[in-house]
Amino acid sequence: MAAMAQGYSFFCRRVEIPSDVEDDELESFLQLQLESLSPFPLEHLQFGFVADADRRHAFLYSAYRRSFERADTASWEAQEAVIPEFSIGLIAGGSDEKTPLLLEADSSFTYLEFDDSSELPCYFQSIPKSDVEAENTVEAEVEKVIEKLKQER
Repeated sequence: MAAMAQGYSFFCRRVEIPSDVEDDELESFLQLQLESLSPFPLEHLQFGFVADADRRHAFLYSAYRRSFERADTASWEAQEAVIPEFSIGLIAGGSDEKTPLLLEADSSFTYLEFDDSSELPCYFQSIPKSDVEAENTVEAEVEKVIEKLKQER
């Protein structure tokens, strides 16, 4: 079982996996990468990764545990993993066209960009839904999200 957490709380980065990293060393290597990127020790983070099919890249995600509400984290102890709302985009986004992907989740909008190096995103941005004023149409709301993400990019 896994719990879902709001996407905008996560720091994400795609990293390259050296060819000499063995399968049984991959998780340790990625944890070292995350430790070098994070100002917090791993025990203070909710984190994970997704590796691409070729094992050339991994998409790391981490969030500081204290950035979540206690009511949200109370049920996490019984879960095997805590994953960001945008997780489906990490496996669904590797299209041949490498077009950007905009995901709407319960509490956030997430924008993912892809390139020819990997099926994993090369760029990530997530914003809370509360940062986008409600409009009458879904199209207008999506346009506002896209404009806000472009400004932040």
